[in-house]
Amino acid sequence: MNSLTSLWRYRYALRNLVTYDLKVRYKKSVLGFLWSLINPLVLILTFLVVFKYIWQNPEPNYTVKLFTTVLAWRFFSGAVLDGAKSVASRLALVKRVSFPRVVLPATKLISNFVDFVLALGVLALFFAAARVTVNWPYLPLAVSALVVQIVFSFGLMLILAAVSVFYSDVEFVAGNLLQMLFFLSPVLYPARLITQHPMPQLFKTLYFLNPVAPWMMAYSSVLPGHEPAVLLPTYYTFFSISIAVALVTLVVGVRLFERMEPSFAKEG
Repeated sequence: MNSLTSLWRYRYALRNLVTYDLKVRYKKSVLGFLWSLINPLVLILTFLVVFKYIWQNPEPNYTVKLFTTVLAWRFFSGAVLDGAKSVASRLALVKRVSFPRVVLPATKLISNFVDFVLALGVLALFFAAARVTVNWPYLPLAVSALVVQIVFSFGLMLILAAVSVFYSDVEFVAGNLLQMLFFLSPVLYPARLITQHPMPQLFKTLYFLNPVAPWMMAYSSVLPGHEPAVLLPTYYTFFSISIAVALVTLVVGVRLFERMEPSFAKEG
């Protein structure tokens, strides 16, 4: 786990790279950081028109629920996809400068987290404007889900970043798998649709074994009527499995990254 400890030793370099990454991301952009807010808003409005007004979803507080889960998903998918190409896109730097390469995917994780925090500010305003009652007892669960999501995301980022240096197809495969996972997780629709569906129990179990599903249910739990243990009595079992998967993914990611790191400079 030397890679993780090196992040603290190189924290100033990491901070500078995050600042540079954020500046480059919005360079020559008139609205700058506002795009981190506009992009998810456009996405949410599109889904809202389709699923609330065309599909006529009767779910209460659906707009706020959609806002919450889409922002969380956007942070997850954005970090993973950016992390997948974080090393391969900076091979020139890797060959010239000696530094822990783990800093590169960590930079992408933090810069995407900054975007997420900015978007959360808008979400808080939206909650206030819509006068939505917050399920305060479930807020710690939502925060716990965010921590688990970050751990899982970083593990995936390390795996993809290491492998994509040698196989450029990884980025495209990851994009397609994430798109599939998006629709197999309760982001656009409530978990209630799955728990109440007459499908075989085996399929329901497989669905909730998806590590993303417990996070999304945790985020939704801050809204009344979305209490996860009520919708799914075994919810905390699945959430515990999600935590275990996140930790295993991080360990595997760190080990794989450290093993392949010496070969990065030899590529290209």
